[in-house]
Amino acid sequence: MALFLGARRWIARRGFERTYPVLMRDTACTEPLVAALAPESGERILYVRGAQAEPVLALARRFPGTAFVGLEADAERATLMRAEAAAAGLSNVKAFAYEAGGRMPFPPASFDKVAFVMALHSLRPEEKLRIARESLRVLRRRGSLLASDLDLARGAQEGALVKVASMVFGEERLRPHRDGTWPDILSEAGFARVKRLGSHSVLAGRVAVVRASRR
Repeated sequence: MALFLGARRWIARRGFERTYPVLMRDTACTEPLVAALAPESGERILYVRGAQAEPVLALARRFPGTAFVGLEADAERATLMRAEAAAAGLSNVKAFAYEAGGRMPFPPASFDKVAFVMALHSLRPEEKLRIARESLRVLRRRGSLLASDLDLARGAQEGALVKVASMVFGEERLRPHRDGTWPDILSEAGFARVKRLGSHSVLAGRVAVVRASRR
């Protein structure tokens, strides 16, 4: 039995490794969020993305009057993002590194908006709370946070991805996404008016877009 379960986990992980990057680049993970984010000229927006999610460069091209700051998972990715921005001639985007348990490298009230792009589900509960609190700290008064992430499934097919992701990242990290309670972390961090704007079926999962505000 143990051998059978081990084989099932191995097959599930291999399938996840192939499916996950495709999901992260699906427009349903980004476009509804971008529509809600509604970048405006003169705004400064912090863009926090999960591993393999769509980078900030595409947004910088679409909204040249908006200043974007991409927050990457490590210094190597931040360096790569800066090089790609320079090669593309994008002067309205910068990139910094951030460790999930640490402090964002920005002073308080630095941004008009924050975007979480598939950035929460791979984090431990304490890391989710930390990055949410840091986002609140760097937001200006009446600023808003928009987050897209894996959400409660509507049927067995949509639940498949989150189930396998639990094997890869750990049940503790995915539980709030399996039961749909992950927006509660924003309320716990101090955000106001936390609201689920909608959700969309993607591959074998479901992605929701949530808005929250700083008082």
